Amino acid sequence: MPAKRIRPNRKLKPVTLPDKPRPGFIATIDNRTLLARALRQRFESIVNDLGGEGALSTIKLSLVERFVWLEAVLVKTEDGFKSTEADAKTLAVWIQASNAYHGLAKTLGLERTMRDPWAALDTRPQPSSSAPVEPAEANGNA
Repeated sequence: MPAKRIRPNRKLKPVTLPDKPRPGFIATIDNRTLLARALRQRFESIVNDLGGEGALSTIKLSLVERFVWLEAVLVKTEDGFKSTEADAKTLAVWIQASNAYHGLAKTLGLERTMRDPWAALDTRPQPSSSAPVEPAEANGNA
């Protein structure tokens, strides 16, 4: 039986959470992993709770991505608590991450936002604020 050949120029995507959040890090993780699917699903869920991608600024989308990364770091750290006794350094990292997580949650908003279903369909021209408005008495209707 012939040996399997591995393409030498094949780029491998990472399968673990990066040490630091980078813009677009969710898209760089190998899609076949459970981690990538969970991160993507969590990102989309939070974006939907905030009113959809169209309702969010670029900065808020970046904050959501960092929020998802931080949440994964917290889960990973908490899993470490289960397997071994937590040392002071691990506990300090968890407390800092937890405080940052809470701060991001407050910044993004803790409530769901209703998505406007008609926003994408509204093609009416918006009224111009530069057009002069005549008072009712000026046209002799008073």
